[in-house]
Amino acid sequence: MQIHKIKHFINNANSTYLIFTFLCCLFLNSVVTGNEEIYLGWAKSYYDPDWLPNSFVYDHWVGHRFIFEVFFGFLLNHLSFGTVVVIGRLLAAAAMAYALSRLFKQLKLTNLESLLVLMVFISMGQNFLPGDWIFMSVESKVFAYPLIFLSLIELQKSNLKLSAAYISGATYFHVLVAGWFFIYFIVYLLVTRTSFLTVAKVSGVYLAGILPLAAYLAPTVLSGPSDVGGLHLNWIYVFYRIPNLAPFVDGKLNVAASWEGMRIFTVAVCFVFAIFLYRKNELPAEAKLLTRFILIIGSFIFIFLVVAYFDHSGDILKYRPFRGASLFTLFVLIEIVLYTKLKFTSKKILVSNLSIAILAVLFTYGIGRNINEKYINIYFLQDERKIAWNEVTSYAKNHTEKGSVFFIQGVRESIRWTFSRNSDRDVFVSKKFVPIDKNKWYEWYQRLQIQVENEEQMTALRKKYQLGYYLTTPSRPRIGEVVFKNSHYVISRLPAPES
Repeated sequence: MQIHKIKHFINNANSTYLIFTFLCCLFLNSVVTGNEEIYLGWAKSYYDPDWLPNSFVYDHWVGHRFIFEVFFGFLLNHLSFGTVVVIGRLLAAAAMAYALSRLFKQLKLTNLESLLVLMVFISMGQNFLPGDWIFMSVESKVFAYPLIFLSLIELQKSNLKLSAAYISGATYFHVLVAGWFFIYFIVYLLVTRTSFLTVAKVSGVYLAGILPLAAYLAPTVLSGPSDVGGLHLNWIYVFYRIPNLAPFVDGKLNVAASWEGMRIFTVAVCFVFAIFLYRKNELPAEAKLLTRFILIIGSFIFIFLVVAYFDHSGDILKYRPFRGASLFTLFVLIEIVLYTKLKFTSKKILVSNLSIAILAVLFTYGIGRNINEKYINIYFLQDERKIAWNEVTSYAKNHTEKGSVFFIQGVRESIRWTFSRNSDRDVFVSKKFVPIDKNKWYEWYQRLQIQVENEEQMTALRKKYQLGYYLTTPSRPRIGEVVFKNSHYVISRLPAPES
């Protein structure tokens, strides 16, 4: 009886509010993730160039993220990063809830089934393959996906021009997310035997919508060298900075970046499952669109797996052809739920009770992980190293000159990328912050190769770069005048180079 009341409550609740609350329970907190360090840091720097003036790391070409960076840059000019993260996640949750609730309603999923799909999807990492996800860090692509879901809804209703317009809007938040989906969209129109005239008109709607953006991006995207200093720039981006873009390295699966055979096998099984559903034609008409998209995206995945085997330079992989794998995963889970409901109609109560149980276990785990990993570990159980790092950033903020550049060495990357946010001081380089402008990739790569072991090397570096301070650990050689030291870190002032 109690389970029946729970099911009744879930299925009769407003689906938009329900999904919004669900996403907030799993993701809403004020802890800044690694990706948020990048994108919000860039937004703050773009809106307020005086924050870290003339920074190699933060001065950047805004690219397609203009709307995102202006909006969040404005917020960051008045609020803390943590507060802006909360606002951003609330906005993302609201946009996702609105779009997904409409999509699930169109597919005739109950609220319980919708939450189960989302919970399983989130629990499994949002992708069968490594490298992409949909929820829910505050970055531009998160605001592109609700528009993609709205496009699917309109496509289902045969409102092709409006569907294309939504994809066009998504492009202003993330070119690759929207661009790849537009390609899937056009293939879908072609395989469903839409007339070429209609396809041309719909493509025109999309292209007209993105024309201002394309005009802005083209001069930078299409210019610049392909090789610098004997290194191919796309190789730097794909194989050095973001290795999970590359399924293969030297002819072998890139297991180090989580490209495992079982993942690819799972995609293959799901692809065969979609073929089975398509041929059997058993699912309701509303699900046929998803089945076709699974087959289209799956085909692209396998085509580009072959391409990736031969792309040793990264010239194709830099466009992230596996972007659609997260959508593929979500659509497969929806189809599994729909197929299960169809096949077990006589055991509807058993299936719904089992769904409640799975959802309860995963949801409890998800909330617990959110509270434990975010709030307790970061705010209440700070270990000695975290406290020491807070002392470092506090000293840098309050006792060093604005505009100072810190050369950081020997500090774990996941710690050092928080330095500028907490200290308002610039850093020499950060591996996490790969420049958007490819003309800076070679210098970024070169900077990351620099290791300093003595005064002589630092002097040579100071002559080339305007470095003010050296931040490292007590175990490394002392360079410069020590101005701060605790149990884990040392800050040294570097002497001005002789003219």
